[in-house]
Amino acid sequence: MAISYDKLLEIMTTNEITDADLMRRANLAAGTISRIRKGQPIPMSSIERICRAMYCSPDDILAFVPDGEETRRRILPRNMPILMDRLRNHYACARTRRAHPAAPKVSIILPVYNVSRYLAACVKSVLVQTMTEIEIICINDGSTDGSADILRRFAEQDSRIILLHQANRGYGASVNRGLDIARGEYVSIVETDDFIEPQMMQALYDVACAQGKPDIVKSSYHLYYDDTDEAECRKRPPIAIHCNPPEPVFSIRTYPELIYHHPSIWSCLYRRGFLEAHAIRFVEAKGAGWVDNPFFLQTMWQAERIAWTPDAYYNYRQTNPGASSFVKDCRIPFQRLSEMIRFADHHRIDHPDVLGSLYKRMLWNLAMVVSNPHYQPERDDPLILPVLRRLDVTFLANKRVTNNERTVCRAYCESHGLPIP
Repeated sequence: MAISYDKLLEIMTTNEITDADLMRRANLAAGTISRIRKGQPIPMSSIERICRAMYCSPDDILAFVPDGEETRRRILPRNMPILMDRLRNHYACARTRRAHPAAPKVSIILPVYNVSRYLAACVKSVLVQTMTEIEIICINDGSTDGSADILRRFAEQDSRIILLHQANRGYGASVNRGLDIARGEYVSIVETDDFIEPQMMQALYDVACAQGKPDIVKSSYHLYYDDTDEAECRKRPPIAIHCNPPEPVFSIRTYPELIYHHPSIWSCLYRRGFLEAHAIRFVEAKGAGWVDNPFFLQTMWQAERIAWTPDAYYNYRQTNPGASSFVKDCRIPFQRLSEMIRFADHHRIDHPDVLGSLYKRMLWNLAMVVSNPHYQPERDDPLILPVLRRLDVTFLANKRVTNNERTVCRAYCESHGLPIP
């Protein structure tokens, strides 16, 4: 049933548009709505213009379209689904920013793809943050498992949530979408099969303020295991044991220990101005695709000031069988390493520890891949070999290299005609 023009005016007035604006926007809308009522085809630009002008959802406009699938196909543009997603996303941003016009201290980005089992717990952990000056940007990346419905319910209950929808484009594209619209002084990324402690954002922001607003605030985290008792479900990661910078604020050049550990890009705050100044974004690869690795190197190398806290507020789930850490395509780790090597070449990185961290990842990835049941030499070796040729063989004597990594590397080099280190 099509709604009336009066109903549309009511929608507009509830969105706090002034009387003068109301008349101007109503006149703008009148021609398009008249064409819709007459069953005349309407261009995409008209629908987009009317929605943006009136700050209303495209669903409100589409309610004017007469019932009947054939009629709707004749009237509406062919690419209407794409337009609908774009306008719904615009409406979601406008709704949140009218309710919360002041820029938040932290923008929290939640990329979402088929995580319905864990999603509610994750979103709840973000909503109960003791810091209230936050915006929560949820990007539904074409989920097919009910995740979108879960997000809609939360968005209806809390106006701090901006819910964006897109066709499936992968983790990197989802986070980039959030970065593009974020308004916070700092940005945080929370993966939606994990969850955070209530004080995380406030605690990390307090560190930022105490240390003169550094480019990155990085913290430790918990390795979280489901189906274990409360005393055993959280474990300390290696970074918590080995990271002890001599100064409260440092750079990777002066304290490179961080660069050797798991990227853990989600146990951080990133100053948004820093990301923008260096045009730092994620690689937009299919799926999750280990795109945190290049982002980690980009941010760590280009940050002039990094603050560290050993306190752990992030629970990194180890028991999700769909996580990207369970590698099914053995090319992916080496595709990301290739991108990291190109970044290092472009920036002329010659710091021995930063290069050493790349060599360590080469060896770790190689040992992981060749023992993986999904390893297919004919498919995977063309990506592995060019990366391995960049290995400084003297690094095999480094104490960070395990005996297994040395053995695997030597065996692989021998079998593939590379110089045996």
